[in-house]
Amino acid sequence: KAKTHEIVILSGKAKGADNAGESYAKIRGYRVEPYPAYWKDLDVIGAVVKDGQYGKYNANAGFDRNLKMAEAGDALIACWDSVSGGTEDMIRLARIHNLPTRILEY
Repeated sequence: KAKTHEIVILSGKAKGADNAGESYAKIRGYRVEPYPAYWKDLDVIGAVVKDGQYGKYNANAGFDRNLKMAEAGDALIACWDSVSGGTEDMIRLARIHNLPTRILEY
């Protein structure tokens, strides 16, 4: 007997590919599990506080979010422009966590 598994799309809540993944999930009827980066959480352990055009932020927030997604996920489909450091980090973490990985370059 074939096993079936619920498909859950993990979204980093970033613009671009994360939005596309959420749209795909909605069309297919898949559940979305959000993993936003908490840029304004400056008190978290390991925070690297920087000052940008929107004020102070935790420069590690995206990397912290990626680690949580790599630990929770079963596989990675990454849409990557070969430039995004956040996506590159997610691919690196997926490999460290032995997640099957598919990279769609654009």
